[in-house]
Amino acid sequence: MRKIETGRKELALSGCDKMELVYYVTVDETGGTEFTEPFEVYGVGVTAGREGALARGITTNADKIWRLTRMLAKHDVTPVGLGDVLQDLL
Repeated sequence: MRKIETGRKELALSGCDKMELVYYVTVDETGGTEFTEPFEVYGVGVTAGREGALARGITTNADKIWRLTRMLAKHDVTPVGLGDVLQDLL
């Protein structure tokens, strides 16, 4: 699995605390067969400090996964909420 960072975002928490969110795309290459070429399967992930969440194998469409990661960052999705957000979207 490869990880490609797509963005970082700093969130202001209550008081003076801040949290940095890091969003990324995961890339898994499937082995082709004698009749098919190998292809890539994409997923997403988000980390906040030592906490992280990841969902692999969402799509084979690169454009869709890049749009999804931009949407996650735009709406400040954290590792805790990633699974629920993906379940609602997909």
